[in-house]
Amino acid sequence: MLFEENLTLNNIPSVNTCSKPYIFNGLVSPASNTVDFGSQYTVTCNNGYTASSEWAMNCTADGTLDAEHTCDSKPPC
Repeated sequence: MLFEENLTLNNIPSVNTCSKPYIFNGLVSPASNTVDFGSQYTVTCNNGYTASSEWAMNCTADGTLDAEHTCDSKPPC
């Protein structure tokens, strides 16, 4: 059968994963070491710190996160 001949492991799409980043002065959720493509990590900065950009980092199809974050100290009032 044609269908059986074309079915190989190479035709099965792989699921890419992204590794959990380490953020100085902040926490990253979820706690898992990796997330699958289409999922995201969120950043919560410690008291006295603010995120450098958006809170979410999305896992892309190539296995990288779509943003980099830092938790920077808030300037004094």
